[in-house]
Amino acid sequence: MLVDIAVTLLSVILVLYTLFGGTMLGTGIIDLFTGTVEKGMLRRGFSKIWLLNQFWLMVIILVLYVSFPRIFSAIIAAVFIPMAILVLSLILHANSFNYLRLFPGGAGGGKLVRWIFRVSSILSLLCLGLIVGAAISGQITQGTDAAVIKPWFNLFVLCVGIFILFLFSFLASVYMMGELQENSDRKGMVNIAKILTVLTVITGIFVFVSGEVSDLFLLSRFIYSPVAIGSVILSAAALPWLWISLSRGNKWQSRFWAFLELVLVLFAWFDVQNPVVVALEKAPDLTFQNSAAGQPGLVTGIGIMVLSLAAAAGMLVYRRSRS
Repeated sequence: MLVDIAVTLLSVILVLYTLFGGTMLGTGIIDLFTGTVEKGMLRRGFSKIWLLNQFWLMVIILVLYVSFPRIFSAIIAAVFIPMAILVLSLILHANSFNYLRLFPGGAGGGKLVRWIFRVSSILSLLCLGLIVGAAISGQITQGTDAAVIKPWFNLFVLCVGIFILFLFSFLASVYMMGELQENSDRKGMVNIAKILTVLTVITGIFVFVSGEVSDLFLLSRFIYSPVAIGSVILSAAALPWLWISLSRGNKWQSRFWAFLELVLVLFAWFDVQNPVVVALEKAPDLTFQNSAAGQPGLVTGIGIMVLSLAAAAGMLVYRRSRS
């Protein structure tokens, strides 16, 4: 019972992180091609959500450490190199974004800070993808023969990293489109969003192809998963409505359809992977059930998530009341 509650709350927080943190990180590749920072668009587009951008990631890591220590230790031991790069990139990203948010024109070293912002965004997303891909790749080993490069540096994991890069950049473009004031800027962002939609679909296909090449049998598991098949069908059906909303410049409809696409992708992924969280090479796979801590650890993790959700809701209500 406690495990089910913890997993449900963790799933909610994962979606929130994707919406806030992932969308924020997706701005790097957007700015690389559109110069949104130089035009001052970044401040208008993301000043409302930037305080929550990496809060949810810290909650996820803390809950895994407290409530599911075997999963936490297996992932950290296998991907400590991309994890270290991720932490450094997130620090650089947060500081460079704060600088550019306060000084959109770029005072003293603004050009260098913009490049730090772009590179740290892209590196953060790639490292997140490498970590997720490594966890499900079946290349993680434990003990004295644990590999430190193989789990996260292979074809399948690299495809996952690129897929997450394009997915979060797509979310960022949709969010940014709704905040821009000039019609020319909006049209340009709509075109970027459409291109990133196509790239996300293509790289998603490559994830499945590379999974088959790597003997992960993702396609076989997908075929026998009604939830995953249904999610993909609904996602394909929603895609034209997303493009129509983007073409019309409809802010909230575009965000709704983009959010729906994200939820459907996550549903499909969860069902295909269920119940495996970390696939091990020479040991039984780790699930939430066989990796859960005792009752004190689960209760602590649930308490952390409930308090985090309550604090975030309170902060949003406070900001809305002040605006």
